[in-house]
Amino acid sequence: MFEETDSWSHLLEGDAALIQLPTTPEAMRMLDQLPLEKDADVLSKAAREKFERGEGYALLPPVVAAVKKILDSGKVEVARKNAVVIGAGFLVGAPVAAWLKQQGAEVTVVTLESGDATAALRAADIIVSGAGSPHLIKPEMLAEGVVLIDAGTSESNGEIVGDADPACVAKCSLFTPVPGGVGPLAVACLFENVVTLVQRKLDK
Repeated sequence: MFEETDSWSHLLEGDAALIQLPTTPEAMRMLDQLPLEKDADVLSKAAREKFERGEGYALLPPVVAAVKKILDSGKVEVARKNAVVIGAGFLVGAPVAAWLKQQGAEVTVVTLESGDATAALRAADIIVSGAGSPHLIKPEMLAEGVVLIDAGTSESNGEIVGDADPACVAKCSLFTPVPGGVGPLAVACLFENVVTLVQRKLDK
């Protein structure tokens, strides 16, 4: 277990530092100590604020980068679309909502405290879910042709499943499955950020 008296400076000797989440509350304090130029996961306050301001050289959090690649691949226009983000978590909901707003979408964030979200989902052009609730989203909650990006994972009957019932695919113009979909792409985007940080260091 990490303790504040422990020295972890050796972890920052490389070109980038990755802290695996979730972790202990004590270790979470390490996040804001990550140097901006080594924070490939965009976990520190400084890196997150730079991203939220939409600065040109800000790294995208890996899940956000994965969502962007999926939308770009599907040639989905984000500006002026109704987007619903399910969940307001640190790794998925909050950064995805911030990025969608930067792109000009009308964004609604729904959580368990929001109550019944069916009306919001039926009005959505784009849905990104990171609730971690098995098969929370049912086909009857969706409009025809909706873009549904499932970034939630949980376990059900010993299997890894997403927030969306697989039957939702019949209503969607674009649908990402779980497992697969966002998860592996987010890992690739994380290492893409590592390469970017290394390249910036070499270019100095």
